[in-house]
Amino acid sequence: MIVDEVATLKLSEVARRCGVQADILRRLAEDDLLPGAVRAPTGHVYLREDSVPSWTFIVELLEARLQTHLRRSEAALARVQVEIEALTAAPRTGAQERAAGSRADPR
Repeated sequence: MIVDEVATLKLSEVARRCGVQADILRRLAEDDLLPGAVRAPTGHVYLREDSVPSWTFIVELLEARLQTHLRRSEAALARVQVEIEALTAAPRTGAQERAAGSRADPR
């Protein structure tokens, strides 16, 4: 198919050429992580013929994405831990005592 004067391939053909499932390629394209991905007016995703990635490139891309998500999760967990420590280390106020006694333990 030709999109904007550039030869493109269906993701199923890209999958066949690089050995990566089309669903994975589709998700990467939806997240704007697949270089050369273009969307046709119909909404279908195609890849520029000159941008077919290697299997190794996709694995490295996914590994980098995993590390990014792990770092973000670690930072979020650390913030929650600090908040819990700050709340439990400080003496409770009267309002906190009344609120704690009026509700069941959410755990």
